[in-house]
Amino acid sequence: MKVVGRALVLVLLGLAPVGETAAAGPTSTTSSAPTFEQLVEAGNQARVGRRWAEAVIAYSDALKLRDDLTVVGRLGLALFKLGEHAAAASQLHRALEEPNAGASPAERVQFVTAYDVTRREVCRLDVRLDRTGARVELDGRVVQEGPADFWLFVAAGKHELRAALEGFEEETKTIEVPRGGRKPVEFTMKAKATPAVQVDEPRVEPTPPPPAPVAAPARKEPAPRSAPSNSAGHVGIGAGVAAVFGATPGAAVGPQIFGAWRRGWFSVGLEGRAAWGLKETKNLQFMSWTVTASPCAHWRAWFGCVLVQADWLQAPAPALIRTGGQVGLGVRGGVEFFPQAPVRLRIWGDAVARTSGIPVRANNQPIWLSSAIVGSLVAGGVVTF
Repeated sequence: MKVVGRALVLVLLGLAPVGETAAAGPTSTTSSAPTFEQLVEAGNQARVGRRWAEAVIAYSDALKLRDDLTVVGRLGLALFKLGEHAAAASQLHRALEEPNAGASPAERVQFVTAYDVTRREVCRLDVRLDRTGARVELDGRVVQEGPADFWLFVAAGKHELRAALEGFEEETKTIEVPRGGRKPVEFTMKAKATPAVQVDEPRVEPTPPPPAPVAAPARKEPAPRSAPSNSAGHVGIGAGVAAVFGATPGAAVGPQIFGAWRRGWFSVGLEGRAAWGLKETKNLQFMSWTVTASPCAHWRAWFGCVLVQADWLQAPAPALIRTGGQVGLGVRGGVEFFPQAPVRLRIWGDAVARTSGIPVRANNQPIWLSSAIVGSLVAGGVVTF
């Protein structure tokens, strides 16, 4: 068991990774130290006796004295027999790199056969670093130090690779590798942050602020005068020109005066109108008189009213001409311009329905009958108080 343990230690610590050449160790000054040839012969005898661990020790000691690819291949065969597939694959691969390394054809066949079997049991890692000089560890064991690119064989399963370089942060990668595979692993070394050097600056005492100026006493502004309240409403008086249709033969034109009281959206007004007909009938010209009461509703510049109207028809003729009056109900719609100004312009239209037209008689004979529906258009101005 001690021999096997020493052989495994040599496998883990004494064998260089692929790509490195084993350095020759110091030559012993004692006459009893075995020579390279003696160590190789001891390894050969151990292989014949199937003492694989002793063969590993003998070949490893021999390679410390001289690098020989044939001995490297025999070491790989002994490691293969011990089941150390990763180390065996590395040594056998190195032995097969040179076709004329000195091994016999039969021995090279043994190297190739063993390499093919052990290669299927391991995975090749292609390691690349962006810096040279880094130390790389595999599962806590240093496997390379210096080169930025190298490769090695590892057993299938989970492994931990760690790269360290002075002045850079350590980087660790955990990998899972399959049997017979090949996996690239790249390291990007990040420089350590340089701590900022704090420089103590001389403390400067703050300059006291100048004394605040004495504020002059605030001037009292007179209280604003409140706007006159229109909570009691306001009165408007106006006049305009009306065109009337249906009250006389043809259209009639005349003045119209009106007054109203308004509070908010509601108003009520009283109007009077006189209109002279523009067309004569039986050489007679008729005149219409109208008195109207109008409760109204206002919205912005628009207004609408309900009308209660009484009108009379008059003919300036001898007593033999008879006319009369009539009462009707109607509606109004209109618009008011400059509604916020004290003097406003209004335009509106009325339609009034009477119970019947007003008959005109001469010598008790009807000569004309006014329409039962009277319409008018009015334009006028109003002054508010």
